[in-house]
Amino acid sequence: MTIQRTITAIDRIAISDPLATIIPTKNQIELDTSDIAKILIIGETGSGKSTFINYLTNYFRNGSLNNIKIAIPSLHYPIPTETFDHHEHAIHDRMQSKTDKCNQYIFVDNKTQKQYLFLDTPGWSDARRVGQDDINMNKIIDAVESLGGLTAVIIVVNGTSARVNLSSTNFIARLRDNMPDTIMNNVIVISTNAKRHQVNYEIKSLNLHGNVYPYYMQNSAFSMNLSTRTQSAMDALKIDWDQSMDEMKLMIDTIDTFKTKSITAFKDMKDIRNEIKILMHQIRLEINKIQTMQEEIAAFEEGLKHAQTDELSYKDYAKERTVDQIDIVDAAYHSTLCQNCNFVCHNKCGLDEQTIDGSQIFQQCYAMSAGVCTKCPNECSYTAHYIAKKTVKITQKKLQDVLQDIKAKFDMATKNKADFQQKVTTVGDAKRLLEKALKQKTEDIKQKCNNLRKICSGFYLVQEFHSLIHQLEVEATMLQNIDARLQAETIIRDLKEFCKMLKKDQQTARPLPPMNIIETARIDKPLAQYQQAHAPPPPSPQQLTNQAESNINQDVISLI
Repeated sequence: MTIQRTITAIDRIAISDPLATIIPTKNQIELDTSDIAKILIIGETGSGKSTFINYLTNYFRNGSLNNIKIAIPSLHYPIPTETFDHHEHAIHDRMQSKTDKCNQYIFVDNKTQKQYLFLDTPGWSDARRVGQDDINMNKIIDAVESLGGLTAVIIVVNGTSARVNLSSTNFIARLRDNMPDTIMNNVIVISTNAKRHQVNYEIKSLNLHGNVYPYYMQNSAFSMNLSTRTQSAMDALKIDWDQSMDEMKLMIDTIDTFKTKSITAFKDMKDIRNEIKILMHQIRLEINKIQTMQEEIAAFEEGLKHAQTDELSYKDYAKERTVDQIDIVDAAYHSTLCQNCNFVCHNKCGLDEQTIDGSQIFQQCYAMSAGVCTKCPNECSYTAHYIAKKTVKITQKKLQDVLQDIKAKFDMATKNKADFQQKVTTVGDAKRLLEKALKQKTEDIKQKCNNLRKICSGFYLVQEFHSLIHQLEVEATMLQNIDARLQAETIIRDLKEFCKMLKKDQQTARPLPPMNIIETARIDKPLAQYQQAHAPPPPSPQQLTNQAESNINQDVISLI
């Protein structure tokens, strides 16, 4: 992040938007904030993060107990003296996080002109609602990503706490999941409300890894209104205040050694995380496509089944029947034939050949009686007969009557069968290609996870996969097709197995670096040493002479 601004060297600037307008004042100096140190401040609700910001403000703005600077309002100092943006609420409730959003505070060192951006964040173990810690964590990650890099992490812990609770260690573990090792190797722990010898908890209980730099701050200046304190209390408080300011100086000097680290690592980590998110999004889309294809295949198979049933039902569109075919054929003898009945009434008739029907001669035929044929099926008149060397040949012939409407349905069923079969084959091939691509993407994710662990050894993808699986499970319940639902359940089961594999890989991966507590310079001094160090200088001889003369004059006045 590069911020070009003209700002006053003696001002400390806090903004929620890095590009917000800053009104310059006198004694301006051109400062390029591209090299600004960016420090994340995290801590449990009530640990003293806001008070720590107020102490930072007094350190950079030369505040004192007689001229205390208030950047963030508190219970005893509800009105800020500085024009900083803040999102404080419920300042009377210690169970709720006072900071509701992530706020950037940019300070400029008067002497070195170095710049420092402190990112104040909502506290964890927030009692406002269930899941508030998850909401706050997402806010922190988003705010840190917007910085484009990070120099150090400051963890604020209440030094009077007997132990670090499970919520705090889980929150720090989640933070490690999202921060490069180079960042988490530059961790500063600020123990508030206590000096070095007064801290009750073990820093090791934070379960940190890498270098940890402890500092201590007795921030009792904000625990009550200074106007209500006695002089002796103010004298003791002055010692605490000066020691806290000394700790601030040492802490800033330590931050200066971190200043150029981690920006590239953070960018690489963000890029890989984005690539993983893209792959996970593509996996979800491809799973949806596979499920859609499975539904299409099921519909096509159902259509194919109906087409096959229809084809079987309409296959008898042609009806076969047997008919008698009557032919008049030549014969070697004469016979009497009826032209109406196509029948041989008298086979081998002895009458002369007479092909003219209705001739009187037919009345003499054996088959005739009173002018009517006794052999005809219809008892036709002799006039319908003739005599010739012919006979009737009857043969049976099979005929097929095509039912056109039934045939049309059969043809349609046959066509549908071929179409559905083709669609089942085509969509099935596409589905298999998608499943193959899906497997490749899961392999790509695994490879990118390995690359990411080289940057952030605490990175843990399983939680994000569980979110994806949960979303897929919800979508699977809305599938109507049983086969599609079974297919979705199979994919979800495979993803769960993949999660187990990732978890196992995480456990067998290279171990996290051990926690190395760096001994910072001790600045605690006994009260006698402090009073001696801050005692006024002895009077000069001239001052002693003037004081003696003043005493003599006072004695003379008394005598008078």
